[in-house]
Amino acid sequence: MSNPAISPRAPHSTLPPPQVLYLNETDFRRWNPPPVDPVLAVEDVHSIFPIRRQSAIHQQRYRQVSALELDSPISRHSVGSSPSVLPGNSNSTSSSSEDGEKAGSQASSPHGSSVATRRVLTVKHKKPRGVSALGRFQIVNATGKVLGEEFFDFVVQLIDKHLDRTKSFTQQDAPTLAAVEREVLHKYPDIDTYEDRWPLHQFIRSECHSHASGSATK
Repeated sequence: MSNPAISPRAPHSTLPPPQVLYLNETDFRRWNPPPVDPVLAVEDVHSIFPIRRQSAIHQQRYRQVSALELDSPISRHSVGSSPSVLPGNSNSTSSSSEDGEKAGSQASSPHGSSVATRRVLTVKHKKPRGVSALGRFQIVNATGKVLGEEFFDFVVQLIDKHLDRTKSFTQQDAPTLAAVEREVLHKYPDIDTYEDRWPLHQFIRSECHSHASGSATK
């Protein structure tokens, strides 16, 4: 005999249907989850602010890539440390344009005038023709306004102290002559603005007498 208490359910039962658990309507991530980039994938894909997290990762990647580009030789070339200015580099095509831009920027900068002044000072006064025929009077008249009379007086003192007037310029002791030239250059650096320092050399030649063989001063 069958127990009526556990009889099977009738086809049209009056019992309520089973409950259905509805998701929270405000949980937009479950209804429409954002696409996950495999490059930007992180462990916490269900973060409260996934878009903001991806933006922060984008910024971090951009800073890392920018740092790598700045460390590369090409970027160092673009920011101004050009290898074309190094000695022995034959790349003159790009260096000419860069030198022109640097010259323009230096001219517009407050330090441009000082750079131009240094370049002007490095220009040597060319040796005139017939220097070997110039005597003391002509040399003083040609350079006295620049070097000054005291320059020639100082050279005369060094000649009397270290050199032999009975010998010509070419017969002087080479180390002694070089020491005299260094001492003159130390006190009067303007002599270096003349080509081959010809006022000093010719003045010493004019002060020192020729050798007994009659060799002419050069």
